[in-house]
Amino acid sequence: MKMTRHASASLPILLAACLTEVTPVLFLSFDAQLPPMTTANEIMVSGSVLRSPADLSTVKVVTATGGAETVVDTTDTFGIFEMTIPLVSDATNLLVFVAQDDTGARSSRIQWRVEQQPGS
Repeated sequence: MKMTRHASASLPILLAACLTEVTPVLFLSFDAQLPPMTTANEIMVSGSVLRSPADLSTVKVVTATGGAETVVDTTDTFGIFEMTIPLVSDATNLLVFVAQDDTGARSSRIQWRVEQQPGS
């Protein structure tokens, strides 16, 4: 078998690509959309965090900011989370959610506006 210079030059690059470690990515999803307006003083949010490549041994944490206080919840082994977020009264709350695992992988930020109006 005759190997050309071009093919032999690309072999180390191919081997290096195969030996490169994959950077993990987190995907944050919610069970339901948040309401754009509510008279409640708090809202409950639930969903899941998926990791690619999958690794059930990593600890995943979801953080929500932008309400009356920052809320942090650790998911279960399968990435399921549930949190109650207190809202700033009579204001538009810009809630920002992000997930992170103990290896440093992070999800994209997800934002939701929820207007809290006092009840009658």
